[in-house]
Amino acid sequence: MQATIILGNKNFNENIHVFGDLVGVDYGAYIAVSKKLYLDYAIGDFDSVNNIQKKSIINSAKQVVSLNPIKDQTDTEYALEFLVKRGYNEFFIYNSFGGRVDHSIANVKCFSFFAKKGVKIHLLDKFYKGEYFTKGNFILNKSNYPFKYWSFFAFENIENWSLKGMKYEVKNQKLNILDVYAISNEVIDDKAELFLSDGIMLFLNTQDKY
Repeated sequence: MQATIILGNKNFNENIHVFGDLVGVDYGAYIAVSKKLYLDYAIGDFDSVNNIQKKSIINSAKQVVSLNPIKDQTDTEYALEFLVKRGYNEFFIYNSFGGRVDHSIANVKCFSFFAKKGVKIHLLDKFYKGEYFTKGNFILNKSNYPFKYWSFFAFENIENWSLKGMKYEVKNQKLNILDVYAISNEVIDDKAELFLSDGIMLFLNTQDKY
């Protein structure tokens, strides 16, 4: 099952295309309400909203899951775990970056954990698109990733990876967690071919912000 998730960066202001059910996490729930979108789930400790905003969330969401602000999980981690337990296996996530830096880092690590479990993760924004990949062969069509820069990061060491159809091709190389050599590549064909022998990879398709 698919779900679209809106996270809680307060600076977020863009159109949202909903795939499957709609989930708002903490302030992300209020973003959905303010855009008059129907929420299937609102999840979080809601420490980022005021009482009026919280009331609007409660009145608008089909189900509200209120968390204790004193906990060992982020709201995002709890939300993904909650949804996976209910059979969701593909997430389209808005608002992953752009707020607090520590939240952004926590998000990409959290998404990596669920990608390793086989959950499909798509990151969406007007300035970037992102995907997580694990072991296998993949075709990346340029039409699906229209921005100039293509960057690849390991979140678990990759013993062997290859990349074709790019300005800088890769053949049977290692990509470790601390490596940054695979950033700011550019596609030259209509598609790129990606191979991973193992590990977890985050692919980001980005552009300069204007």
